Amino acid sequence: MGEVLLAFDTLLKRPVALKRMRDEGGQDAAEGRAAVLQEARRASRVNDRRIAAIYDVLDLGDELLIVMEYVEGETLRRRLGEPMPVEAFWDLSRQCVEALAAAHEQGLIHRDVKPENLMLTRGREIKILDFGIARRMPRRGAGPAESTTTTELYPGPAGTPQYMAPEAHYGGSIDERSDIFSLGVVFYEMLTAQHPFAGESNEVVLDRIMNRAPRPASELNPAVNRALSGVIERMLARDPAQRFDSCAAVRDAAEADRACRRVGFRPHRAGRSGRGFLARALIAAASRGAPFRGPAACDTGGVGRLRPARPWRHRAARRPAHPVSGSTWVPDGDVRRELR
Repeated sequence: MGEVLLAFDTLLKRPVALKRMRDEGGQDAAEGRAAVLQEARRASRVNDRRIAAIYDVLDLGDELLIVMEYVEGETLRRRLGEPMPVEAFWDLSRQCVEALAAAHEQGLIHRDVKPENLMLTRGREIKILDFGIARRMPRRGAGPAESTTTTELYPGPAGTPQYMAPEAHYGGSIDERSDIFSLGVVFYEMLTAQHPFAGESNEVVLDRIMNRAPRPASELNPAVNRALSGVIERMLARDPAQRFDSCAAVRDAAEADRACRRVGFRPHRAGRSGRGFLARALIAAASRGAPFRGPAACDTGGVGRLRPARPWRHRAARRPAHPVSGSTWVPDGDVRRELR
């Protein structure tokens, strides 16, 4: 949607990025130009250090110039040659989610989330670039007049086809869940160094986006557990109703998985039968009075399936049992057996 140039602001003595957007002529182009001008001005009001600022929009008659913050660093694309370590992924993905959340709170969707628009600064901070094609988010459940006004100002889809959500391809309603899909594609690439819908041509990629679920990231990278892989799969759901409904929900789901990783807890193996078995083992061990052969209870926190041992931690501390962080062990004759 335009070329980007490096320029220097002689008044404020700082480098800036200039995005040139030419008027190709015609009524549709004029409407699109007016919409870009309007939404670029709105995007300039988003105040978040992880979003490249828009300083000004200049109307030169036959073209628009969007004056943006110049960000020094490298795009995320440069880091996707091999799978990213999971800890590095956590840091960068959190920044991406929080930055998009700030824009969504202002009623803006980006529409072109991709590695080339995610800049990594020298301080390892993410900056989201190119809100120049951002669009005002229609309210969910809005009436026909409200929901079509914005769409009419944007003839045709905007964005990069390989990262666009299915609804963006077929002209459906666009909202924050469309950005979440695009970000899910980026997250998948960060962890696997592969595009989830890779194909020999754009047509094949589009067909897979519309009709196929990608392989779980955990199958391509053993460092990715099934819980994290499930978060990304939900971000990539074809039906927007099956995705997370906000960036805050993505962040909460990812943070829950990260918290479990820190204590070595495997939530997908926990269940009611495990809690009952653990309770019986603790009581039996305490009654035998074996201080170092008793079970170990882990305090993992969480709710429901994520907290099988928590009710028993304090009991284990009061009885001759041995509480530790990590997996839970129960006696099995003279051999301690790990309870999974």
